[in-house]
Amino acid sequence: MLLIQVIQIELRAAGATKTPEEWQALLKQHPYQRRPTDARSPCPMLNLLANHGFLPRDGREITKDALFDALMLVGAPPTITYSFLTTVVYRMYHQVQPNDSFWANFQAADTIDLDQLATHNLIEHDVSLTRYDSEVAPLSTSSNNNTTTTVSSSSPSSPQPALVRRIHQWSLQQLKTDAGGQLVMDLQAEHDLRKIRWYESVASNPKSHLGLLYQFSSSTECALLMDILGRDGILRADHIESLLLDERFPEDWYPRDKAYPALQALSRPLKCWYGIRKSSANLQSLESLVKPPSSISL
Repeated sequence: MLLIQVIQIELRAAGATKTPEEWQALLKQHPYQRRPTDARSPCPMLNLLANHGFLPRDGREITKDALFDALMLVGAPPTITYSFLTTVVYRMYHQVQPNDSFWANFQAADTIDLDQLATHNLIEHDVSLTRYDSEVAPLSTSSNNNTTTTVSSSSPSSPQPALVRRIHQWSLQQLKTDAGGQLVMDLQAEHDLRKIRWYESVASNPKSHLGLLYQFSSSTECALLMDILGRDGILRADHIESLLLDERFPEDWYPRDKAYPALQALSRPLKCWYGIRKSSANLQSLESLVKPPSSISL
C-alpha cells in the first residue's frame, strides 16, 4: 500500500513544474498582490505563492491539497512534501477544542492559515535569516497629535529590511559569480550569515533557543533557499530583495525544471548543518559591511 501511495503522489506531482516559457505565461496570470490584512507566514516561499495567487491570496483556510499543489509548482520533492504536510503540519496546527474527545488530539486540521505557522517553537524558531527573534522585536516610533508612541514593528511573518539588505550586501562583497557572470550568494555565504544570526540571537535574546531539532529545521530552510528559490547551491544576488523582502517572484526567475530529488532533499540539510557548524564567521565579521567597497555597485 505504501508503494502504491508513493506512486500516486509522484504521478500527481509529475508535470507540475514548468519550463521558463510556461512559467512566464503562468506568472502573467498571477500578478503580485499583497494587502495589509492578508495572513502571512515566516516562510518566504509560502508567502511568494500566496502573493501571486498560487495559494489563497488572503492566506487563510488553505487545504493540504492546495498547499501541496502550489509547492509542486516550484519543484519541492513530492513524497517528502506530502508526508511532511500530512504527518506534521496539518496535525501540529489542528486546534483541539475543550469539549473535543480524546481522539481529537490525533486528528488533522482541514485547513490552516499562514499566520498560524508563526506560532513560536512549533515550526517557527529563533535565528531566522530574514526575521528577528520574537523576543527581540525592534521598536518603531510614531507621532500623533503631539503624542509619541513606541510600538513593536516585528513579526515572524514579516521580513526585516535591514536583515535582507545585509544578505544582499554580504553577497555582493563576496564577488562570487555563476556561469553567466551574475553575482551570487553561495552556500558558504549562507552558512556564514546564519552563523552570525545565531551569535546575534544569543547576544540579544535571553530566551534564545536553537536546539538540535531546530538546527536541522534551519538547515532544511537553507536547502530550500539555495536549491529551490536558488539553484544548485547558489542564489542570484539581484533576486535576494525581491524574493526575501518584497516576497515577489522576479520577472526573470523561474522554478526548477524537475522536482527536487528526494536524495538531495535529505542530504543537503545535513551538509548545510555541517557547514553552519564549521563556519568561522562571528559578529566581528560584520565589520566589513560598514563601508561597502567602492568597486561594487548596489
